[in-house]
Amino acid sequence: MWRISDLGLGGPVNKQLDSIYGNLPYIAPELFCKKAYTIESDVYSLGIIMWEVITGETPFSDHKFNSNSDFALAIVDGYRPKIYKYIPYDYATLMKQCWNANPNNRPDANKIWDKMRSLIKLLYNEMDNSNSLKSNLAKDKSYEKIQTSKVYTFNISARPRNATEEEQLAYETKQFDLEIPEEFEQLSLNDDN
Repeated sequence: MWRISDLGLGGPVNKQLDSIYGNLPYIAPELFCKKAYTIESDVYSLGIIMWEVITGETPFSDHKFNSNSDFALAIVDGYRPKIYKYIPYDYATLMKQCWNANPNNRPDANKIWDKMRSLIKLLYNEMDNSNSLKSNLAKDKSYEKIQTSKVYTFNISARPRNATEEEQLAYETKQFDLEIPEEFEQLSLNDDN
């Protein structure tokens, strides 16, 4: 049985009113835009937790943003964790509903509960039969960053939105793009002489 309590009430006593306290990957996009904390914000966080549970990975652990502000803006622009092929379709659909940029389009706790009850048996059967899920959970996680709760202050005026599939794919592939300038290659060749 899932027991998730309010994820937004904790924080240091001296936290500024215009700041956010939390673990950056789990913070709902509307909070970066100075919107009020709501139950729907917790639903977003639950969707991220669902992704972490099914993948065994820390969300966004491989992101390559220059700053927390860039990372927050990417989340506002619709960047979400990658949906792997081994994640059951209905589970992935529920996660994506929880991640919706519009808090009013996120499911409520009753809908999540009903859907999870119907999915749980399916998930256990798929986990028993899926070598890819088991092998993914056993892979080395040494590259992952340790995430902790902090106080953040952002000045983002954009409205949260859902990324298109193409934009999401661009975020995923951009992280692994590496270009070595020709000058660097020339330096390396000259050093060998």
